[in-house]
Amino acid sequence: MLNNIIIGLFAFLLALFPNSLGLRASYQSRTFDMNASISVVMDAVKTGDTAKIEALMCKNIKQNVPNLSAKISDLVDAIDGNIVEYRWERGSSFLERRNDGRQISQQSVFIDFKTSDGDYLLVVNWEIVCNFAPEETGIRRIALYSGSTYDPSKAQLAEIMALEGWGGWHN
Repeated sequence: MLNNIIIGLFAFLLALFPNSLGLRASYQSRTFDMNASISVVMDAVKTGDTAKIEALMCKNIKQNVPNLSAKISDLVDAIDGNIVEYRWERGSSFLERRNDGRQISQQSVFIDFKTSDGDYLLVVNWEIVCNFAPEETGIRRIALYSGSTYDPSKAQLAEIMALEGWGGWHN
């Protein structure tokens, strides 16, 4: 309840001061829900709903990755069997605030999941805050690996990523 009031207050203040980078960053970080976002991704993977995954992508991926829908389908199709269970944990994060008020905040997530036929790891890099280009929030990288733990020697089955700015600053 209190969180909804705070979000409403941020929305109201943003309507009054639409160019406030600080307000926009606070609003973006307050409204992002990691649990809900992971649930959406895993539900989309389970059902093969590539449009849901595409909707979560940042503008850079949507504009610069050719045949994006097909690449998302390839990622989903690389998973054998039905997803039985999954768990997730936070990975590395990136936060930078510039003197002019611009801010980017990113978080990586490791999603281990089991299917009826094997174990997989889905690594998702989210941009949570980009107060100077809000359309750049969303998934900046998603990669699928065989096996349930991150190990560079394991086979990477699929990867979709922005041309710039995952794990660092971008304009």
